[in-house]
Amino acid sequence: MLPSLPSIAIILAITAATHAFPICKIPMEIQGTIQTLNVMQANKDAKPNLSAQSYKFTQDFKSKRIRLDGQVNGINTTIIEDFVEHKIYTIINNGKKCVTGNLTISFPDAKALKNATYLGMHTVGGSLAVYIYRFSLANISATVEVAKKTCLPVVEAAEIKFGKLVLHSAISFLDMKPKISNPNILKIPSICSQHATRTENRFSSKSSLSKHKILGIHHHPRTRVMSAAAALIL
Repeated sequence: MLPSLPSIAIILAITAATHAFPICKIPMEIQGTIQTLNVMQANKDAKPNLSAQSYKFTQDFKSKRIRLDGQVNGINTTIIEDFVEHKIYTIINNGKKCVTGNLTISFPDAKALKNATYLGMHTVGGSLAVYIYRFSLANISATVEVAKKTCLPVVEAAEIKFGKLVLHSAISFLDMKPKISNPNILKIPSICSQHATRTENRFSSKSSLSKHKILGIHHHPRTRVMSAAAALIL
């Protein structure tokens, strides 16, 4: 039950995918809150399942680490992804237990988004100018808006397919800041072993990620697991 951000990391990378896009410098540090509204459908004839998640998000491009904080069934849960060591850590019960897994993908790379399309610019809330991008990656297609001034993500709409499973997500990025308040939160707790007890294959329908409800970041026929645009933030 180790999630990852398929879409979030991807999102910020979009703005650097091609020189044809407006100039937008991606912050090396990103922190804020992500709220998702998800509709999961097992097949075209199945009844859609609606769910919502909210979690804190931290990403550091220098250390290549991502952290998620939220609750799973009322239990405080933290996910830390280390793309240098290719490990993912799930920490529960306020640090009392840690499960280590292997990550099989690299930190999101803007080069993977060469097919992203710049759709234009508009204003949100009457004052926030945003750039709009459309992109496709593996089994993910999404439209994302990033602030013109800060290049931070604002909203995203994504469709993620796992075989017959289809997930539609509407994602809001709240209070996003280009600075991590406390860099120590990305450190791996001493309770976590470097010995992985499982391997996670991020965009695979066979991944155990598709069978667990973790901070709304991956998929299950009855629950959703997050927006991949973690590129989950690039």
